[in-house]
Amino acid sequence: MSSKALLLKTVLVLLVLSGVKTARATDVLPTQFGAWSARDSKRFPTGTTVTRERTILAEYGATGTEQKTYGRAGQTLAVTLTHFKDPSGAFGAFTYFRGPRAAPAGIGDHSAAEGGRILFLVGNLLIEVRGLPAEVRELPPLAESLRRLADRRPFPQLHNRLPEKGLESGSECYLLGPMALGRFVSLGAGDWIGFEMGAEAEVAEYRRASDHATLLIIEYPTPQIAHNKLAEISRWFRVNPKEGVGKGVLLYAKRNGSLLGLVTESSSAAYAQELLDAIRYEVKVTWSERKTKLQEPSITELIYSIFVLTGIILLMTLGVGLGFGGFRLVVKHFFPRRFFDRPEHMEIIQLGLSRKTESLYDE
Repeated sequence: MSSKALLLKTVLVLLVLSGVKTARATDVLPTQFGAWSARDSKRFPTGTTVTRERTILAEYGATGTEQKTYGRAGQTLAVTLTHFKDPSGAFGAFTYFRGPRAAPAGIGDHSAAEGGRILFLVGNLLIEVRGLPAEVRELPPLAESLRRLADRRPFPQLHNRLPEKGLESGSECYLLGPMALGRFVSLGAGDWIGFEMGAEAEVAEYRRASDHATLLIIEYPTPQIAHNKLAEISRWFRVNPKEGVGKGVLLYAKRNGSLLGLVTESSSAAYAQELLDAIRYEVKVTWSERKTKLQEPSITELIYSIFVLTGIILLMTLGVGLGFGGFRLVVKHFFPRRFFDRPEHMEIIQLGLSRKTESLYDE
């Protein structure tokens, strides 16, 4: 076999092995949970065959989808699992696809059930179950088995800034792109609020008696970006007009730091302003560093410390001197004139003060 043929064969084997490895890496759903056993498995790119769903999932950062069919005593269960880059994208997709009339399914903090469909969230994994009978007792173990494989970083908390009074339950949706935004707020095509600049948004419907409105909260990376974006929006739409009549799209807006609140389709300017004022703008700062009490010592403590340090130095000097002197005496006693006071290596210089000094001029 020639070297070129051998090289080609090696490349093909590596490609096949890498494909097998990738396929196995995406196989997250278990082969069995409870009394349900997997019958077949499918893997396909992000989303489904529906173009809009595929676009929305890609906007939220979906990376792939896995589907398995489970069976138990003549019953069939279809489970679809979608991977996302991070929990924020999975959380946004959950709020987008759960449906406004869905009820909590009791599978963790983020689950929804409507008809024969259950949707629940585990980190960066979004799981959809169809065809499930009335009981859901065996789904929490499935969620628990997936939890160890999921990205368990915290979910976004922007929905906590929404006012509670008048909120239509199930209308909240976390947004990360213009396609999802267009479903709730149809003010224009494209990214007019600045998702490409790092913005994230939360939209919700409000109703109180005859009043109704749509509230959009946008959080930007910095207050400067929020300020500039509000100025742009004010050029495109009629923002906070004194009169509620006139041409163009009407918006009510309020900015506080990096947070921007927008109200559209409001029944009145007063209700819009009430919603904007009710947004939770407060910022909480948590100080987690250890506290230390630093203060200058008094003059008394300073003088006392100086005397103590001086005493320590004197004691060390005395100890070293006595130690060296004692060592020298011991050595001279046992080894006289061997290490110390050796005449052949000593020169004695005397001043001769007791003698009579001779004159330099004596001859």
